[in-house]
Amino acid sequence: MRMKSMRNERLSPKRERVLRALSGRTDHPTAEDLYRSLAAQGEEISLATVYRALGALAEEGLVAELRLGGPARYDPEVKPHHHFECRSCSRVYD
Repeated sequence: MRMKSMRNERLSPKRERVLRALSGRTDHPTAEDLYRSLAAQGEEISLATVYRALGALAEEGLVAELRLGGPARYDPEVKPHHHFECRSCSRVYD
């Protein structure tokens, strides 16, 4: 069973893996963070695929894309809420 649908279509397996990797995370990872996490789990997926998947998921409103000054970060929580980026360590907090 697929997690969510995109325009009434099923998620591709790779997009679903990226969405699952982001699900439940509160650290607002970058695409590279998610790629490293997936690779560490033994997933065979390219960094370019992770970028494309995140772009498509954000476009569909299934994840939130955050542009705070550095590389884009992603949040599984799509309800509007505020974010804070630490100037010292660059961590992002809700």
